[in-house]
Amino acid sequence: MSIVLISRDSIDLWKHEYIRECINKRTGNRVDIICGEYKPEKFTRPDVHYLYNELQQYLYSFCNKSDEEIIKELNLQAPIIHANNYKHDLKYVYGAYKERELVLVQIYAVYKTLHLLKLLKPKLIFMTGGATINRTVAFSVANYLKIRAYRIFPAHYLNISEGYRYFFCTNNFWRLSDDPSEQFSYQSDITKRYVYDYLASIKNDNYQLDKVARTKGYALQKGLRPFPLEKRYAYNYALNANIVSEPSALPKPFFLFPLNVPIDSQLLIRAPQFQDCLSACEQVANVLPYGHSLVIKEHPGHPGMTDHHRLKPVLQSYKNVFFIHGDVRLQSLLPNATALITVNSTAAIEAILRNIPVINLGESFYRGTGLTYDVAYLLHLQNIMTDSITYKRDPAITYQLLHNVICRLLQQTVPEPGKVVTDKNSPDVIAEGIIYKLQNSL
Repeated sequence: MSIVLISRDSIDLWKHEYIRECINKRTGNRVDIICGEYKPEKFTRPDVHYLYNELQQYLYSFCNKSDEEIIKELNLQAPIIHANNYKHDLKYVYGAYKERELVLVQIYAVYKTLHLLKLLKPKLIFMTGGATINRTVAFSVANYLKIRAYRIFPAHYLNISEGYRYFFCTNNFWRLSDDPSEQFSYQSDITKRYVYDYLASIKNDNYQLDKVARTKGYALQKGLRPFPLEKRYAYNYALNANIVSEPSALPKPFFLFPLNVPIDSQLLIRAPQFQDCLSACEQVANVLPYGHSLVIKEHPGHPGMTDHHRLKPVLQSYKNVFFIHGDVRLQSLLPNATALITVNSTAAIEAILRNIPVINLGESFYRGTGLTYDVAYLLHLQNIMTDSITYKRDPAITYQLLHNVICRLLQQTVPEPGKVVTDKNSPDVIAEGIIYKLQNSL
């Protein structure tokens, strides 16, 4: 049986080579690696498949053809050409491409991934890390080819004091599954004790996700922005008078809408229809209950990088819509929020713990669990928002529901709850998890 590991670039490649060696030794399965290195000529290894090794010649051959002609020539199917959602990612990873070149790179990525997966014929695909284009396209193409694809990523927000914990998506949309073949199995008392500590940390207001995300956001932004953060914010303030820096300046009552990072896989894979979060905010603003405002919160891992040319007309058109930047902690906003509206944010957990209603637009892991108002059709949004104003539930019931959901989520991860995973041995943990899946999920 063949499996494929998707590597972001050559920097990430050593981990996948190590994991491949572990799996080969333990199981004898053939393991191939697809690497998204943009300049493969500098790093080429004979035992790795490079996604972009023919990109330049394809871009040259595409330059005088329409998108439709290219798609027909490459024999691509329409259902897998939703790579046009990933322009933000390409700008950051590949530099300042023109719009036309961005689209061509995306079409090429779909074509080459389809070609490689048909050639390698894997039964399983594993991807580590965030929503870079090669991983996201691989995920979509795998769905199209009906190949089981797992995403593995460190969830620092679920192991606040102990280190890293690795998550395997339970299925292609990261929805909780009752299928025993999808789940890892640990002693329930260990899991419940860990869940209790996790929930208590949020309840006691020492939840550090904002801090971690903000730190990572600053580091990310350092290499991507033409001027420092302070100037960027100054520029944003000049564009938009309704950017708020203090929670006390917000009018009450309000609905709170914390944004996802635009290139987050929570949007690209599980809710592509909401990738333009500001459009989603406009749809919410159009049906706000009488007397309420909408507060849009910038993601702390995306500071100063919201498209403020796009935001400015939104704030001008809707006088009851306000934007608050990522430096403001969620905990200071939730006590005054009527409800929290989210696509797929883990901010919902914090709101649920405070018994604040959550309106869920996307395919989050808590959808369908009874914890949230799940929006099936946007036509229902107005009625759901109105209902949320009079929301009342016994906090004990809410807490128990959340406890059960997180227990189920932890049961589907590796390593064992509470185990310390450092950067040094994390490839071992991923390899063990993949081996477990190979042995128990087929």
